[in-house]
Amino acid sequence: MKKFTFLLLLPLLLMACTKETPPDSTEVPSSSEQNDTIQSENTTNMKDYFLQDGSIAHFLGDGNEYATYTLRTEWLDDHHVNVYEDNGGMEMLRSYRLGDNQITLLQQEPSDAEGVATTLETIRDMQPIGTYLQFPLEKGDTFDKWTVTATDAELDTPLQSFQDVVIIEHTYEDGAVSRVYFAEGFGEIKREYSHKTDDNEFKVTSVIESIE
Repeated sequence: MKKFTFLLLLPLLLMACTKETPPDSTEVPSSSEQNDTIQSENTTNMKDYFLQDGSIAHFLGDGNEYATYTLRTEWLDDHHVNVYEDNGGMEMLRSYRLGDNQITLLQQEPSDAEGVATTLETIRDMQPIGTYLQFPLEKGDTFDKWTVTATDAELDTPLQSFQDVVIIEHTYEDGAVSRVYFAEGFGEIKREYSHKTDDNEFKVTSVIESIE
């Protein structure tokens, strides 16, 4: 069962200048304004790695009965989002924070667990327990136990064909490999777990099929 944990564990200020600028002159933004602009751009980019509020994505699984699941996205504000994953056996809640240059995981608990946090008031003061994605996403970069292995992959899914797919990969001590595929504007579009031995190769996949 340890080999299936990836199915459950897997998964960003503006100051106004009051001084008038003479006509025909160029106003140079302050360092604070420049930082705010960068943060705003990062926030927008990071939000593209989740679906819109209320969206439900259906994933088609193969290789394991719990590989088929749905992801429901719930935005609490521009920086905090809950994702509910239901595989038919359990619904898991994962909460994320969009920061300056990374998306962090704040919690992952069964959604019906006693005392589980679901509201902005209870989530925004949480300390991160891991890094979900780190930006900019560049091939060869690492965070936590993950390595970015591609940023321009192509992937055909039952939903559509995707370009510029980001792939992150984690290799376990026993040689097994987990991969997660991301598309800007959608977020996760595929998960894959494989373990090759001398005798055979075991693989479990979940790929996006539809969105409602």
